[in-house]
Amino acid sequence: MAYLSFPDFMEKKRYRFQSRLWEGDSMYRSKIWKAHRQEYARVCRFGKYANDQKLLDEEVMQYERRILEARKNSGMLTEKEFRQLQDELLMQFPLW
Repeated sequence: MAYLSFPDFMEKKRYRFQSRLWEGDSMYRSKIWKAHRQEYARVCRFGKYANDQKLLDEEVMQYERRILEARKNSGMLTEKEFRQLQDELLMQFPLW
């Protein structure tokens, strides 16, 4: 099987996917990746795919952490809520 990047995977599966937003909008990128990462991992278990999955997981994890820190710093989250949400995030992305 030839190398299949995540954007190519989305097009091949005929999922609604806006490549322009994928390149420029980190929120869109995060939401799309979180919605389809498990299926991409099942289809692409070998070779370069594992590296792509790891890189995208790291990117989404950093994005989600920045959001949590901003909410905590603005007073929207208590320290306890912040830690709980961080733990949930780590459970969602265990390899990071």
